[in-house]
Amino acid sequence: MSLETQWHAGRLGTAIGSHRLLFGHMYEDAEIEREAFRSGGRVFCIASAGCTAMRLSAHHEVVACDINPVQLAYAERRVRGGGAEVGDAERAMAFARAFMPLVGWRAGVIRSFLALSNVTEQVEFWRAHLDTRRFRAGFDALMSPAILRVVYAPQFLSFLPARFGALLRRRLERGFARAANATNPYARALLLGETDDEPRPKMPCVQFVLGDAAAYLESCAAGSFD
Repeated sequence: MSLETQWHAGRLGTAIGSHRLLFGHMYEDAEIEREAFRSGGRVFCIASAGCTAMRLSAHHEVVACDINPVQLAYAERRVRGGGAEVGDAERAMAFARAFMPLVGWRAGVIRSFLALSNVTEQVEFWRAHLDTRRFRAGFDALMSPAILRVVYAPQFLSFLPARFGALLRRRLERGFARAANATNPYARALLLGETDDEPRPKMPCVQFVLGDAAAYLESCAAGSFD
């Protein structure tokens, strides 16, 4: 089964069954797209959990595409006013967070870390209190192919680099060295699972399309999007 058809299957794992809701939230900053596209234009995005579509629809005409019909229907419900739901990705992240106390990551320590707004202090706190030997050993084990295969299909893991856990740890530190935790909703979502619902435009202009994103874009005439 190819990566493309695995997405079409609507499941992160290998079990056979109906499509599932994979993402209850998106974890990419839509401000990148908002800054890149001129206001009033027509833009394309992956529907996923609807977060990017909602943010873009305030100033753009949006086409939101997804290959998973369950995910597409959920994104449309959210854009029309529905509440956030929990997807398989959130369940997997919650499972990983359940091990935090075992490596010394207690709620009070994490909240103190997330309250910081000076990136230098954040890196110092990370190295002194969070990036411990116990954490490194546990995190690297959790990010190993043997454990990840419990949740994810092989197609999603075949391209992962060697020592994936160590790579992610370096990227975490790099992120904490660049953005203030106190104003970073993605840090709070990652470490505590706390997310804010997206602001909804009064009259969202979003067209929802079921299908493969690349195939849809190839079918569009040149100049259809900004």
